Amino acid sequence: MHDCWADGWTVHQLTVGALRGDGITDLAFSIRHWLREAGARAEIYAEHIAADLVGDVLPYHELRIDPAKRERVIWHFSIGSPVSAFARRLPWPSYMMYHNITPPELFYGADAEVIEVTRLGRWELGSFDTVDFAMANSEYSRRELEQAGYTDTAVLPLPVDPERFSATPDPAVLAEYDDGRTTLLTVSKIAPHKRQEDAIKALAAYKRIDPSARLVVVGGVMVPAYRRWLDHLARHLGVEHDVIFTDRVSDAALRAYYQIADVYLCMSEHEGFGVPVIEAMWSGVPVIAYAATATPDTLGEAGILIHRKHFPVIAELIDRIVRDPALRERLIATGKRRVEAFSPAAIRALFRSYLAPRLRG
Repeated sequence: MHDCWADGWTVHQLTVGALRGDGITDLAFSIRHWLREAGARAEIYAEHIAADLVGDVLPYHELRIDPAKRERVIWHFSIGSPVSAFARRLPWPSYMMYHNITPPELFYGADAEVIEVTRLGRWELGSFDTVDFAMANSEYSRRELEQAGYTDTAVLPLPVDPERFSATPDPAVLAEYDDGRTTLLTVSKIAPHKRQEDAIKALAAYKRIDPSARLVVVGGVMVPAYRRWLDHLARHLGVEHDVIFTDRVSDAALRAYYQIADVYLCMSEHEGFGVPVIEAMWSGVPVIAYAATATPDTLGEAGILIHRKHFPVIAELIDRIVRDPALRERLIATGKRRVEAFSPAAIRALFRSYLAPRLRG
């Protein structure tokens, strides 16, 4: 039986950017699909639209909403931008999907422009008077909504699409790196708050136990000055030949890097959700993660959380995972169970439970 819980409604989405492979964009496309399945008219509007999405995503200034005609909008808020002023003029009631904003102080000394837009975004968070209901991608982010004055809030995690991991792993990556060496992996944009420096320090400590070990750092460069400093750090620690920076990669290449990884390291000091942690668990890679911001919410009890960055201890934990098959299999099994909570079906059901009563009301 077709579930037409949004039949007769128009529910559009508004976001700053639309880029294939971006977590916010992926969620917006999922929500559009769920809404259309439920009988609603649904489009996505954005300021910055990647060339391959033009026509599929519409310019934000074309968005029109009339609440009297059973029309609503979901505003994906993630950064300070001119779109915020547009969103503040939306008629009541509108809904928010909050993707968290990195505190600007985590960028100090690295990128003045990023500092400015994150500072602006933090200020703007409490300025959307027409928002009737606000969702966040983690409990950590939901608490930030409460602190900003929102009274009706809920958690809607990002779904992890298994189709993304059904692709055949890139054979070129496997040919180069599937060679028996212990491989540590970290995946995220290259930026100070992600603390790739600490993954490099963990590698340097672990190489005292396993000299053949290496670290693969997957992710595009957000702060070039920080990326250059990471090269300097690797040279200083004597591991420059064992740290591989890949920049952005295809889904097939990412699948291959997860396949050859022995341990996934998340040393980040700010996560609104943490998609790569889910991807690692989905791929059967044991996770060691720093217990900051939303990471404990996302990881649950499925990995090893550390509360201090004591690198000799982290090295011992890595070695234990690599050498202890029982521990490794237990971490993989609990990770596989954990990711079930982030399946598209589970997140779709949550989304319906939030929106259906509000549309009926």
